[in-house]
Amino acid sequence: MGYLMQTRNIFPSLSVEENLHLSFWHGDGAFAARRDWVLNVFPMLRDRLKRRAGLLSGGERQALAIGMVLIRPVELLLLDEPTAGLSPKAAIEILEALHSAQVEARFSCVMVEHNLRLIHPWITRVLVMQQGRVVADHEDPSILLNQEQMQRYYFS
Repeated sequence: MGYLMQTRNIFPSLSVEENLHLSFWHGDGAFAARRDWVLNVFPMLRDRLKRRAGLLSGGERQALAIGMVLIRPVELLLLDEPTAGLSPKAAIEILEALHSAQVEARFSCVMVEHNLRLIHPWITRVLVMQQGRVVADHEDPSILLNQEQMQRYYFS
């Protein structure tokens, strides 16, 4: 299982590659293969391997943070607000990359996100929670675009 908190989980004084290597921790010699897979998922990081992570843009930092989680194979990825603070363009790039990684590596993803319109194209199931309990379960993600229904959930 992999988990990414809402706050950026990088080591700003280390390089991109050092961040990835620190997160790998397997010691089985397969780091280069996993790093290359992460770089295929997030090609924006490929030319920045030697750059200090603290000098990356917000989208690049988030790509690195997710890459640090995905450098270890996961069956379930938990994401808390993965697009928080990102420009719409960077958020879409992150979501597209996540979707590609999920399809290729065949892992499940549970995401908490407030920008419902943004995530709609990548969602296959919607659970609505109130005070820690599931109050609705929809297999049709178009419910996210129904503002009236979402407001009822929010204000009830």
